[in-house]
Amino acid sequence: MNHFDIHIGKLIRIQLESSRLKVTEFAKLLHVSRSGVYKLFLKKDIDTLTLTRISHLLKHDFFSYYAALSNYNATRPTLSLPSKSEVKHLQTAIQMLTEKID
Repeated sequence: MNHFDIHIGKLIRIQLESSRLKVTEFAKLLHVSRSGVYKLFLKKDIDTLTLTRISHLLKHDFFSYYAALSNYNATRPTLSLPSKSEVKHLQTAIQMLTEKID
């Protein structure tokens, strides 16, 4: 992936803690055990159907994290190495400035 890794389980835990739902209530609504919810918090990624259900239950768009990452990657400028002529020009400029300083 890249250095902007998303740990969706942690984000779900944070959102659940800020909601009015208790873990046991959330587990019942999600049709999993209480320990299943805690296992969910440890998952780095989750299938889209489950994430859709969780987004609905917690009234939070968890897909927005991935959309934001996708938009960042699409608009991020690509860096390229300077050409030989650009390097030569910069070396000349550095040499002239160094001579002025001395």
